[in-house]
Amino acid sequence: MAPSLDDLDLDLLAGAAVVDADQRSPRAHGRFSMFDLRAGAIRALSRGGVVARRDALTATIDEISGRARQTCIRLLSDAGIPDHLKVFMATETVRLKMRVAARMEGLATSGRSLTPDELRRSAASADGLDRLDESQLAAAGAIAGTGGLVAITGPAGAGKTTMLRVAHAGTHPTAATDAGGRADPEGGIRRIARSRCRGDEPARAARRPRLPLAH
Repeated sequence: MAPSLDDLDLDLLAGAAVVDADQRSPRAHGRFSMFDLRAGAIRALSRGGVVARRDALTATIDEISGRARQTCIRLLSDAGIPDHLKVFMATETVRLKMRVAARMEGLATSGRSLTPDELRRSAASADGLDRLDESQLAAAGAIAGTGGLVAITGPAGAGKTTMLRVAHAGTHPTAATDAGGRADPEGGIRRIARSRCRGDEPARAARRPRLPLAH
């Protein structure tokens, strides 16, 4: 026997509607509209197999949508915003974005880049060092320096992999060979990991300003 409208847990269905809208929102960076919430409410209700008059179903969908809206974060406080605008975000998504922003802030510490001369000395044995131009040397020096977060962009074939190899050699000059003179990049990574576990991190400068929360 199909359940009746009186048997429904409207708060549970409202939560399902929010989850539905949130799962369909990646292209909008986690934002969704009142229309999206209503569509989620309709899908949540339809999965229950309820059979009722159209007007009763419409009233129930309105109630579920309203409850779902009350559990979301409204990104704009302006009155009269059309229902098709994506101005809502799930509370857990907002919390996650705030945690990610805090982690990024912790990573984005300023520091000093290695100069090209310092990089040439510390990464003298790195393959491809002689093929890097001045901009690539500057990028490798930034990565090999003490900055907490460095972003490098470039088209395919521009030399990013070679530059990263040089930057790694500049950061971990002991990673090039093992005790017997053989290539051992993993050994250098293990040594750096042990050093970080002991707390032997280089001194960091003051933190940069908080990154804006992207929606």
